[in-house]
Amino acid sequence: MWGLVAARLGTPDPRHLYDLPAPHADRFVVAGMGTAAWGQVHLVPAALAGRPGRPDLAAGHTAAARALHPRPAPAPAGEVAD
Repeated sequence: MWGLVAARLGTPDPRHLYDLPAPHADRFVVAGMGTAAWGQVHLVPAALAGRPGRPDLAAGHTAAARALHPRPAPAPAGEVAD
């Protein structure tokens, strides 16, 4: 969450927070017991890299997130997936 705040507001310093999500980049951000998903962790460093003007890093993280997001969602309870 702080990474997204820093990317939007510029404080705390986005450059300082850029390396923190790296070990978890291929995971999804979920709230609580997994009842809500915020998306791919790659989206956080993508936003942070875009703030100090590193479009090359931002583009790489955005591409990695897009590669993981198109996975089909499970069918809602009571429905059968195709």
